[in-house]
Amino acid sequence: MHAYSQKNKINEGHYKLYCKYIQNNYFNIISAAICAVFFILVFAGHYLKNYDLLYTLNLLKYLIIPLLSLCIYNYYRTGSKTVLLILVSALILTWFAGFDFAYRWDAVQHVVRAKYYLSHAYLTSTEERHSFLYLIWGFFYKLTGESETLTHLINMFLGIFGVFGIYGISKEIYEDLTAFIALLVSLTFPVFFLVNKWAYLDMPFVSFVVLTFFFLFKYLNSKSEKFLYLSLIFAFISFGIKVPALVLFPAIFLSIIIYRQMNGKIFALTLFVFLFSIFYYMKVMYYSKIMDDFSIITPFTFGTDAIMIWVGFLRQEISQYIYSGVLFLSIFAFLKPESKNKSLLYSLLAVQILLLIVAEIYPSKSCFWAPLIPADNHLPYYILLGLAILCLLISMGVYKTKIEINRKEIVMLIWIASFTAFFIINGKIYDYGVKPPIEVGGLDYRYLMPAFPALIILFSSGISRILRSDYSEKTKFIVVFVLALTLIFNFITATNLTFYYANSGNARLEGYQSLAGQNPEVVYTHWPFHYGDGYDIGGFTWEKDNITVRLLNSDYFDISGDRVFLLFDTYFHSPEKLVNSNIEKIEAKTWLLSPLSASISEETVNSVYVAKIEKNSIILADGFYNVEYWDNKSTRWMGSSSTFYLYSDKEMDTTLNMQVESFYRERTLETYVNGDLISIKNVPLGFENLESEVSVKRGMNIIELKVPEGSDKPCDVSDTAKTDNRDLSVAVQDIRLD
Repeated sequence: MHAYSQKNKINEGHYKLYCKYIQNNYFNIISAAICAVFFILVFAGHYLKNYDLLYTLNLLKYLIIPLLSLCIYNYYRTGSKTVLLILVSALILTWFAGFDFAYRWDAVQHVVRAKYYLSHAYLTSTEERHSFLYLIWGFFYKLTGESETLTHLINMFLGIFGVFGIYGISKEIYEDLTAFIALLVSLTFPVFFLVNKWAYLDMPFVSFVVLTFFFLFKYLNSKSEKFLYLSLIFAFISFGIKVPALVLFPAIFLSIIIYRQMNGKIFALTLFVFLFSIFYYMKVMYYSKIMDDFSIITPFTFGTDAIMIWVGFLRQEISQYIYSGVLFLSIFAFLKPESKNKSLLYSLLAVQILLLIVAEIYPSKSCFWAPLIPADNHLPYYILLGLAILCLLISMGVYKTKIEINRKEIVMLIWIASFTAFFIINGKIYDYGVKPPIEVGGLDYRYLMPAFPALIILFSSGISRILRSDYSEKTKFIVVFVLALTLIFNFITATNLTFYYANSGNARLEGYQSLAGQNPEVVYTHWPFHYGDGYDIGGFTWEKDNITVRLLNSDYFDISGDRVFLLFDTYFHSPEKLVNSNIEKIEAKTWLLSPLSASISEETVNSVYVAKIEKNSIILADGFYNVEYWDNKSTRWMGSSSTFYLYSDKEMDTTLNMQVESFYRERTLETYVNGDLISIKNVPLGFENLESEVSVKRGMNIIELKVPEGSDKPCDVSDTAKTDNRDLSVAVQDIRLD
């Protein structure tokens, strides 16, 4: 009885302590809950397309920003796990919400390959690209069958491992406050949030890179070799998912040297895994269809232009680092924390606020293709970078600010530099030789994703170092306020972009639904919009509701019928490329919240066109320039070759007519039908009707026009067209079948 009474007293004491804890943290809990609800509602407002809710939230953010500042500040003061739990739970909920974003763009190709390897040998097949992620997806497909929801969940779980890996690294090499900030930054980071919603390789790839460095730091701190083994295993898995992970092996090697832990055994082990990875690449990946649009850029292949091309890539990479919002304040991770740095601190806080303003005024001019790189808007960002560097130099000169770089920061810089260098040397080249080399490089906003975790950790460490220094509490709260402002800005940007893409997909779905009611036998599309069972590997064709969907630009035109439709969008094909067809236009709209001002805009994201292919319909494909109207007649110039599709409802012999005119000099025009040369005609300088006797099959026929003499640039042959650098050969009007 006494023991029971004693136990009750203990329980009662615990309860009183708990109540006191709740009272002391009441404000923290309420404020964190309000911020959490805000994050959830912003996502829900986009998802449900609720304009009124989004507009209200865009006003309320002015109250949420200081409230979030208080949450972060109180976490710094108290280390309240409740605040951490509430905020992170809400952000994880938005991270996992939205199951209809899994199959986007290249995603369908990745899913095709995952299914392909269910019936083909992974190690010996060379028909398709290889990635360990295909094996992961395929394993679950074998258990449950293909599922968009399943694919989405696999990627989101892999992605969240990476986010908590960032948290783990921050806690391992810094402290709890840095880890808390890094977790909030990672969960609101636009590129992570956006790509996490797709069935792409990139977010799982980032996660395995993060796990590689997590176990590397565990090894460097504990010297326990089991952690090095795990780090090397995850480096190999990362490499098996995407080739850029090749840089992990020299990064691991250098990190061990910097920590002075290299010995013969470690050297041999690291070298063995690296060589094994190279062997795996050459045996399995090199001869398969992988990344063939990339170029290894060296002076051996590009001469002295290689240097300028590297500069072009580096310019875009630096722009992306600036645009991310986690570059400027990361400098405090390298500074000795002293209150005399106050002028530098306030200067960089001002630059950070200017960055957010500039990011809203000067976003990417190509929001669909490069939403997280300030494409064509580099100058304002480099001005801000110059201001930040100038502030640092003045502070070092006047206030004797000391830079303090520890071994862990050096490893972080190696991490960032490794992936930065990889995509400088190995990148896409657009229009090489046409524009100045510095403008040639094309950098996808996803490519630098594996470098961002290190920058996020340095940014978080810089903020944490300020808060743990001898600055005044007022100064610390201002720092936290700017951090909260950045987090809200990034989260709004992340949700804007996520639904910007999602709504374009909704337009395609509505387009498919509109034509599916007409029971088509086959749908030709320029891209695999809709997904289901029955993929044909390589041709990207599949079955959807017993309807065959085929890629417009493929050679698979052997199936057709009386109910044939086209489905395409304006980002790839202009509606003017449809000749003699009636089209239905379906538009998707999205609402974009302003991250800073209280404004909200409604934009047309994409336009999908649905067209029934009637007898003698013509669809222009490649090689034609935009339409021009000469005497109210649509006219198109072509380069040295062009392609269009011609639909016939039956097999027949007929006459192909077109009006043609040569540019600058007379030329010869060769006409091919389904690969067979059927005519060679001279093309004069003035318009003339060209007739060719052709035999067409039932369904789609591919017509190719070729000019053996090639093309000329107007800027090269005329003083009045100095800015016109098109390659022109023949102008075409009025294509028709008689």
